[in-house]
Amino acid sequence: MYSHNSLLLEGDQVEIQEFVERAKYRNKEEALTTDFSFRKFIPVPKGLSNEWEWCKDNWGVDWENIVYYNAQKQTYYFNYDESLASAIQGFLVMSKQSPQIKFTFEYFNFDFEDENLAVRGKTEFRDGVMISEEKSRVRVIKCSCCDNIKSYEKIEQSEDLIDAS
Repeated sequence: MYSHNSLLLEGDQVEIQEFVERAKYRNKEEALTTDFSFRKFIPVPKGLSNEWEWCKDNWGVDWENIVYYNAQKQTYYFNYDESLASAIQGFLVMSKQSPQIKFTFEYFNFDFEDENLAVRGKTEFRDGVMISEEKSRVRVIKCSCCDNIKSYEKIEQSEDLIDAS
């Protein structure tokens, strides 16, 4: 199973620029450079016996990812792939720290035998509060040259999908 994830930031442009700058992470020891790091908002305590488990419990993801940042016409996107889908805990904390920004987290969970089927989720946050959530099964249409998601069509929407995550 893997998940393709994106985070859209909308709102006060000054606060978004501050968020974007704060999110950058560079660690020469680990040879890790990313435009977005959960640890910049929710630091990992030192001396943990199981950092992986702590990250899952506190960020909703199980490792630091290489994240791609894209800014177009005052719209800011962070995109990454992950083995788990739900970074909801992390985004709730971040949205509380940046109350003038609306966070829209969208993901596609691919865990089916058919790689064109996924569970699509979309959750919005503002000021530490989840303001909307939707989930549905979708058929995904990917770009033939780069494998990026071009579009999707809804197969079903169900409350049991929301309870299952």
